[in-house]
Amino acid sequence: MTALFRLWQLIVLALSGSCCVLAAQVIEIDGRAWRATEIAREKFADATWRERWVVEGNAALEARNGRLHAVTGQPPASNQSATLWWREPLPANVLVEMTAGAAPVGGEANAANLNLFFHARELDGAPYHFGRSGDYPEYHRIPNYIITLTGGFQPGWSRVRRNPGFAMLAEEPSTRSEPGQTYRIRTLIAGGRIRYWLDNRLVHDTRDPEPLPGGHFALRTWRSQVWWSDIRISSLSPEPADASGKCAVASRRKKM
Repeated sequence: MTALFRLWQLIVLALSGSCCVLAAQVIEIDGRAWRATEIAREKFADATWRERWVVEGNAALEARNGRLHAVTGQPPASNQSATLWWREPLPANVLVEMTAGAAPVGGEANAANLNLFFHARELDGAPYHFGRSGDYPEYHRIPNYIITLTGGFQPGWSRVRRNPGFAMLAEEPSTRSEPGQTYRIRTLIAGGRIRYWLDNRLVHDTRDPEPLPGGHFALRTWRSQVWWSDIRISSLSPEPADASGKCAVASRRKKM
């Protein structure tokens, strides 16, 4: 896996007494270098998180100790789900990293459901329009990718689907989320290839033959008590080869 995915910290050094000072992350994907530029970070430090996110659905939400805690509606409530949209659209090639988990609560109150939406748009290609009810089938009718991670009182699974149409791109039925557990989640989408890591374990590696363009990103949960923290979003762009000869590049490898 390290041959496919390596994170390097690049330090540009000076030659002949002159220097361009530059530091950047580079990710190697299938032998090609991509520059990863962090464009957003969410720490959920206080109530101002609502300025950066739009909530659809039914959940009690509270930012506390660097985590955003969500408790969704429970039966007999008709709406038992919530979708939290990052207000700004993301590019087609993107890396999103976060820490997330489920509260140590068992029973049918907690499916430990930690889902993600990527590249959401309206059916005509327009930017995603906020204001839906949060009902899951609503999102199946518009372009997006859904990555699910669920467990708790359910059998549990992780899946990658493409909409519209709810088409399955990948499935891992042996992977499930557990109440009381904390997970480090990384999702990388580049050139139509979608990869998803859970605690440094590659769970999904799939390709979309007709990749969606960039769009909106969201956190999604259903009948759960969960939390998210330390969300980092990086855009990816192909790294040009250095042909100037004026700067040498030294690399230090870091495993993901």
